Amino acid sequence: MRSPRASAAAAVRRGGCAMPQTRRNAPDAIMPLRNAPANRKERREMNNDALRNIFYRALAVFLVAVAAAVTINFIATPLYSASYDVWGMIDPFMAIGVVTVLIVNAVRKLALSRKDRDDIITREYLEVNLLFYLSLLLFTLFFWNWFYFLNDAFQENEPPAAFPIHLEMWTFIDILIPPVLGSTGFHLWHDGRRRSQRADEEADADVHDVGPGPIRQHGD
Repeated sequence: MRSPRASAAAAVRRGGCAMPQTRRNAPDAIMPLRNAPANRKERREMNNDALRNIFYRALAVFLVAVAAAVTINFIATPLYSASYDVWGMIDPFMAIGVVTVLIVNAVRKLALSRKDRDDIITREYLEVNLLFYLSLLLFTLFFWNWFYFLNDAFQENEPPAAFPIHLEMWTFIDILIPPVLGSTGFHLWHDGRRRSQRADEEADADVHDVGPGPIRQHGD
């Protein structure tokens, strides 16, 4: 039994026209995608991006939820008895949120400072810097005030006039937390959505961008 190459050569010598074995008629032809992930590293990067997007969105939901809880409880405080220590339950979540927004906005400010700018003040520049400095102010005031109320011994050594100051400071902190945490949460949510859309567009481009692949002949 002659090989396909020998059969094709014999047909040419007889003047016939043998159908070449191309990727269209070869039974085991391979049509690789030009831009599809070709190795494990690219697949790993795609999985990491997907996990990062999920993390960003979960963090965004947490920040917005804390901002909403603080707002609702701040408004409803005069309506329920002081015996219910609702603020004591919310404070740990507020502490986590305050640390989170400081880290997120510090990273955003650092990333913005690395970009090449022509000394033009843009909306992004104002937003990033405003949120960063508000986050820093909120971080300082919140933990200074929270640690004061957690340490009874420190309160006993403070003058009596200091307690009302710290008590009023909570009002300023509770008003500042919703816009800072809420704005940062919405940014993380939209950033995660943009990353997901970009990944979907790249995946669609990889699927539709089919380039010429190597011709593999059956029987070689």
